[in-house]
Amino acid sequence: MSINYIYEKLAYIKGLSDGLDIKEDTKEAKLLLSIVDMLEDFVDIFADIQENQEELEEYIESIDEDIADIEDEMLRFEDEDDFNTVEIVCPNCGETIYVDEGLMCDKDIEIVCPNCKNVIMNDEELEGIEE
Repeated sequence: MSINYIYEKLAYIKGLSDGLDIKEDTKEAKLLLSIVDMLEDFVDIFADIQENQEELEEYIESIDEDIADIEDEMLRFEDEDDFNTVEIVCPNCGETIYVDEGLMCDKDIEIVCPNCKNVIMNDEELEGIEE
């Protein structure tokens, strides 16, 4: 059921209530007109909810596409033969960290323990390892 169908039904009900030529000073007329006004508010709220849901569906679809792209990239990365890691043990907390060997050749790099956040190696220490 579309929101347009509901708006059409609401317009029909409003037309019926207008066609009854109800005098607004009676209790019954006030009740009937209040119910019609409330129905109109419900339809407006329903339309807003439907619009928000459509926006969320588009957003979720774009996130799903992004995740699929990341998965594809990770699978491609895992398939590469030149990916080598170096195992480093943090002297502060003892956490074992695996670092891409290619990063150890970069200048101005610090290897930080993800557990304790202390610098394990910096570019000066890495230069000594390379030589």
